[in-house]
Amino acid sequence: MFWKNPRFTVKRKAKRHKSRFEKVHVYSYPYEVKGRHYYLADYLRMGRTAGHAVFSDEQDNAEDALSALNQLIYFYRLSERVQDEGTMRAKIDLKLLQHPIEVMEKQWDDRLRPGYELLDRLLRYQLKYRKIYDEMMVSLRELREAYPALGERDLSVLEEGAAELEALQLEMLHNLTAEADKIKTWIESMKALGLWEELNTPQQVFYRQLLENQAAVKDEIQGVKDESAVQLRRSQLKKLKKELEGQKKEARNILRYP
Repeated sequence: MFWKNPRFTVKRKAKRHKSRFEKVHVYSYPYEVKGRHYYLADYLRMGRTAGHAVFSDEQDNAEDALSALNQLIYFYRLSERVQDEGTMRAKIDLKLLQHPIEVMEKQWDDRLRPGYELLDRLLRYQLKYRKIYDEMMVSLRELREAYPALGERDLSVLEEGAAELEALQLEMLHNLTAEADKIKTWIESMKALGLWEELNTPQQVFYRQLLENQAAVKDEIQGVKDESAVQLRRSQLKKLKKELEGQKKEARNILRYP
């Protein structure tokens, strides 16, 4: 029965604290504190979050609810970030890189070598990114099937995976920025050899945009140190935690319960 659903119980509690014209959204997964499950509720006004609350479907404990708030905000805000950025990057069409490589291999000319090597590296970055993303999603799904509530294990899988994806993206952008001239030369060589027209319009646009967006890419990686993959992952994890601490503080500022 729907009234025995824990989220229904939590939503009923949450409605006591909502203002006029607001909607209440209760997130699917609770966080477990001392054997009790706590759910995050958002108060939405005009599609924007106006407040938060944390409730158990059982008797509430204010101290435990506040502890759960920190973990729930951390998990869901980081999940949203991965969904917004990671999913889009992981789903980039591999043919944007694979097809030009295939065209070059069929009609090889040494003038294509620098561009070929760059595209091959970018493809390997993209395949690695997709692998990390997919493995993280599988791990999180398996945890959800094995446990009824979120715990430290979920946070660990999510933050480690997110940091690795961020680090890999920066590593790829560094590589792309350092060798931007090769893209321009490669396009010119492809045109000179009559191979550019063998790429479809989306593929041609993709490489033109890589050239046009170099200034934005340089801004994105500005201030990022030239580090090893391990160091970059650690620094990105530290950066993520710092940003999410700020979001936790913002959440506490608009907390309605407890």
